[in-house]
Amino acid sequence: MSQRSSGARYSYGLSRTRVRALNDDLTRAEYNNVIGGAGPFDFSSLTATITAVPFIFKVGENAVVNETIDLTAAADDSAVTVDELVTALTAASITGWTFSKDSTTGRLKMVNSTTGAYVQVYGTGAKLAMIGQGKGLKAIKSDTIQTFNNTPRMKEDETITVTDANGKDTEVIIDGYVKGWDGTLVDTAEDFEIAELVESGTLSADGKTYTSPTSGTSKVVFEIETFNPYYASGSNLEDQIVSWEHKIFRSVKGSLGENAKAAGFGVRNYNLVGVNYRTAAKVEEGAIITEVIDLEDWSTAKFDAE
Repeated sequence: MSQRSSGARYSYGLSRTRVRALNDDLTRAEYNNVIGGAGPFDFSSLTATITAVPFIFKVGENAVVNETIDLTAAADDSAVTVDELVTALTAASITGWTFSKDSTTGRLKMVNSTTGAYVQVYGTGAKLAMIGQGKGLKAIKSDTIQTFNNTPRMKEDETITVTDANGKDTEVIIDGYVKGWDGTLVDTAEDFEIAELVESGTLSADGKTYTSPTSGTSKVVFEIETFNPYYASGSNLEDQIVSWEHKIFRSVKGSLGENAKAAGFGVRNYNLVGVNYRTAAKVEEGAIITEVIDLEDWSTAKFDAE
């Protein structure tokens, strides 16, 4: 495939980037696998609005849907159970969604009827229900990333050797393996939402004030998706894209890097650490997925609409 004569693909640039928290059980959120906490949940800070707790849903390219649920039937709004939350969510009759308590873990589970759709669930109620580990499952999208670099973190091959009396070695070389990756991301724009998710800080309701985390803050585990075009060999016009490269970096933690101010534009640096992904059954899988997407299945317009 790498030969020019057989249609080699050449990866170019970095078109779009998307960051989203993992589920509270650290699995990837899918249309049929949105997992919150096991409760009980403290909704007491919403006493004035306990009859209309806000949730926000977005499915694929469909419009954002703002919903509210009524939790006045909960016995204690400072300790709402998963069962009480499921009852309230179900009563709200949110189109396309069903809600349950996972039979194995006892966690809140949400399932959408649109097979394969990219889903988002966020808002105050979602955060209190530990959707997205308390950050919500909102996709933070960017077309302002300057660079995104990642280097595999390896357990190197190990050589075990024994030497006999004649000075001859017998040895076994034990294979090394990939443990994850280390990387950096540089954003040319100031984006408090990315900073909040990567560093696990706090963003004000109006989005204008960002507060960095404390020493006791637990970091959120998130995913990063990157999209960039493939070109054919030879000379290409900018719009002669043959397909798209999509990468998913599946289990990532991060922190803010150096933030220097000087003459000219400043950039925001992030330090990232990725590890191998684990499924709900705790089966280890690779840290990074790379796939080729055909032109009819993805575009920047589709990405922006999701």
